[in-house]
Amino acid sequence: MDVADQGIGIHRDQPRRLHRAAGRFAGLAALIAIAALLWVPSANSQSAPSQPPRRVLELQQSFALEAVDLLITITDGPIRASGKMLAQSGTANRRGIEKQYGCKTAGTGNTWACEVPFLRGEPNWAALLRRLDSLGVMNPPSDPLRMSQAGRPGYLCLDGTPWALIVKDVAGEVLVEDRQSCGPIGPVRARFEAGIEAVLHSVDTRASFAP
Repeated sequence: MDVADQGIGIHRDQPRRLHRAAGRFAGLAALIAIAALLWVPSANSQSAPSQPPRRVLELQQSFALEAVDLLITITDGPIRASGKMLAQSGTANRRGIEKQYGCKTAGTGNTWACEVPFLRGEPNWAALLRRLDSLGVMNPPSDPLRMSQAGRPGYLCLDGTPWALIVKDVAGEVLVEDRQSCGPIGPVRARFEAGIEAVLHSVDTRASFAP
């Protein structure tokens, strides 16, 4: 999924660059921290559980060239699933994400973020969670081709829309940590990654407010 194809109001007049796969988790901790500060449960949320969640899934997608990060959090509650989405950017694309997602950013310096209000209606979080489970998100498929490339210095990915996945339990312990592959992968892993990208695209489509 390319940002330009989504119509996001983001500057993209620089040459396409390369970045290392290991950098895909960079800034995720800061983004999650901002999300915790900004989030206030919305009136139209599908769930406001009074009991602790069974697990929390965090999906981050980065647009490295544009310095834009999207963080989607799906909470598997005791009654039903709920979710939220945070958009973060630097100063250059601050107004772009505000226009795209219909939100007002807050921040300082070159870091600005907003919680997406889903003005067109929230996604079906329960259905997305079922989709992720059907993909095998609790046990992401390994791949001989992928594993053979792991840790090789200098192995690069094209700038694009890499994603990262973290699943935590009720105590906040990390159960699963995965990221988009860089390089050759087999068909099983390819289907898994395509499924993750489809979920990200589905949420972003619901979030986008700009025509």
